[in-house]
Amino acid sequence: MSSNTISNLVPIVDFSCRDGKLWDTTMLDCRLQVIPFDSTTDFTYVVDLVGESIGLVSIQDNRKPLVVDLNTTRKNIGRSDLLIRAIGHKSKVVIDSTAGIGKDAMQIVMSGRQVVMIERDPVVSLLLKDGLRRISKQPFADRITLLCGDSIDFLGKITADAVYLDPMFEKTHKSALPGRDLQYLRDLLETDQDLVQLVTYARDKYRRVVVKRAAKGPAIMEDVTQVFMGKTVRYDVYINSNSKSAVKVE
Repeated sequence: MSSNTISNLVPIVDFSCRDGKLWDTTMLDCRLQVIPFDSTTDFTYVVDLVGESIGLVSIQDNRKPLVVDLNTTRKNIGRSDLLIRAIGHKSKVVIDSTAGIGKDAMQIVMSGRQVVMIERDPVVSLLLKDGLRRISKQPFADRITLLCGDSIDFLGKITADAVYLDPMFEKTHKSALPGRDLQYLRDLLETDQDLVQLVTYARDKYRRVVVKRAAKGPAIMEDVTQVFMGKTVRYDVYINSNSKSAVKVE
């Protein structure tokens, strides 16, 4: 992340006196500045204990805190699901290289696949880690791995059948998210200006790369192999193959 991202200005409130065990676990790899509770008014957002979870709290208004709840996506996903079709029915291990708050990754996991999530933003990755903590005893939890850092540093080092990207663009992010989550993430994250580089690198390392786009948005690259079209979003699939085939839209 560049030095001007808002995430670098978001601290975590010292909640050790309220939940010492969770605090100790959280601080093992926390990359955020620690502040006392009485200093929160100096910031627009802070990370703090919200009930039994860790959440992103807006100090300037009364918005409900952003907490990653992966239980809300716990449902069986059929073979006809658009994202699952784009990932490919033969793909058993999938890298979600722009994990966000994990909704798409959980959708893939609930289809029976193994997912490696990568999230580079320190605030979002911390919320995501906490969401995973709260589902750690679920039978599907062992099919989920979270890596915190830049995807470009991990791709090529992980064995997988497909790479999935749902990038950040100007004015939009994660089109399937509800409005509150969208507003928080739009305020928090910067545009993925290195997207072309990331897609290019992923295509060089993996056979199947899937990119989520707005239904009428431009493709990241022109040589799309296959398109899975929905009402509001579509999935562009790039296949690393020597054979040239026409684009197939479904």
